[in-house]
Amino acid sequence: MNMRIVTLCNWFYPEASGKELATFLHIRALANEGFKFIVITNTSGNNYTKEIINHAIEIHRFPQIKYSELADLFYLKNYNKLMSQADKFYVLGKFNLLFLMKTKFKKPIITHLHDYFPFCPYGIAYNRDNYSPCYSKSARKCYRCISHKPFVIRIPKLFLSYSYEYFVEHFSNLILFPSQASRNLAIKLNPRITYKSFVVYNHLLSISYTPIYGNDIGFFGGLSVEKGAYFLIKAWRRIFNKYSTKLHMSRSLDLPSYMEKLNIIPYGNLRGHIYNEVYKRIKAVVVPSLCPDTAPYVPVEACLRGRIVIASKIGGIPEYVGDLPGVKLVPPNDINALSDALEWVLSLNRNEATELGIKNREEILRRFDAGRITRLLIKIFEVV
Repeated sequence: MNMRIVTLCNWFYPEASGKELATFLHIRALANEGFKFIVITNTSGNNYTKEIINHAIEIHRFPQIKYSELADLFYLKNYNKLMSQADKFYVLGKFNLLFLMKTKFKKPIITHLHDYFPFCPYGIAYNRDNYSPCYSKSARKCYRCISHKPFVIRIPKLFLSYSYEYFVEHFSNLILFPSQASRNLAIKLNPRITYKSFVVYNHLLSISYTPIYGNDIGFFGGLSVEKGAYFLIKAWRRIFNKYSTKLHMSRSLDLPSYMEKLNIIPYGNLRGHIYNEVYKRIKAVVVPSLCPDTAPYVPVEACLRGRIVIASKIGGIPEYVGDLPGVKLVPPNDINALSDALEWVLSLNRNEATELGIKNREEILRRFDAGRITRLLIKIFEVV
């Protein structure tokens, strides 16, 4: 396989977050099958860097400028040289370059959307007014949702989302989504993409089982309304004094100090050794999202580590972890259901929690077979 695929994305693993990791895992799987990749991306560092992985993945990281669209124009000469080598394009960002790819290079374009941008300017298809998924294309409602951003960003972001939606719709040969739920929601926002949209589930990260040494609960969503942090705290208030159990919350150092009286332990951005130590102390992970996550990484990792999961029945969560033995799905924004689920977990002894966690790990590994996902990707890139 000598196909050379030029990949354009705003960030690339290990920078940024879950969707960048998902992109890296897809690319690595295809590279192992003989595909060659040239990745054009940004870096938070001050200097351009080039990295080659296994003679198959060539990563070009260009320093980020405050407004990324201007940065792309600044680096356009460099981009052109790299893009001219493409047999096909794999686009996960930099939608402002789609017109150039289509008109100048005239090569097939596969666009992979790991969030709801550009169909939603905010990227999460979430209505901040009523705490529910958003299916609106009203510019006024969209503007209100991004009103917390500076004015000089609001208007361009709204305008660019509509422009990029047109580019994605008209210049992409295929549009990929990481879950059926995300595809369905995007189609509600733009029915015209139906015939060219397909689902490819994310590859699983290779994560070892982590033994359970404690009886606590973990939450890794930060102090985000969309991730359900404040609804979790309300549910926790109802039941915490019945158990000698603690709630570990990442990225939550701004919580008021009195929260410690609720047996809540706040952390900064957990990673490395400290992250693993926290995992050893918890028997369950809570994911009370209010927004329709496209492909939730946190509950998947929890299952791979052998943990019970309590999560909202929304977005891609049911597709990825629904119906697993140790997973309890609850309606989003339902404090009663969430507190009941927490009580169920806390009533389990450590042996029962361990047994359910191991079953979660075994089942999710069967559900997302790496070979099957890779074969589907190969078929897509060969056929388009």
